[in-house]
Amino acid sequence: MSPGLRNDVAALADWWSGHSASLTEDVRGLWFGLFGRVGADGEPTHALYVTGAPSFEFGDGGNWACGSVCEPTDRYVQLDGLAAIDPADWQAALDHAVALVSAVEPWQSSPHGVVGVGVGFDDGDVAVVWTRRGSVLPAKA
Repeated sequence: MSPGLRNDVAALADWWSGHSASLTEDVRGLWFGLFGRVGADGEPTHALYVTGAPSFEFGDGGNWACGSVCEPTDRYVQLDGLAAIDPADWQAALDHAVALVSAVEPWQSSPHGVVGVGVGFDDGDVAVVWTRRGSVLPAKA
């Protein structure tokens, strides 16, 4: 594991431990969304947020993540390793985010009703990283 990924895993795990308790029992899917933003230095960068969805449907391309029922306070997390990835390299950012979420395993501390966890850009494909049936799946391009 690279130092940037290791540091981001630690930061996300710490951030998640403070936010997982705010998830409501009606959350069925967790969406870790990637988005572009302008960093403190005025340069474009990537960041991550989380939202709880009322459903999780494995085969619907991520549409399940569109209707949020739970948005934790301060749901955005800035991760230095993710932010350092070339803003034009969306695949590297997605791969990094999938590795982060897979390592942190947010489903372990989520409400019992969570049946799936996805990662991706809001306007792109979903990478399903966990389902209740226990499978961890590779990212889709």
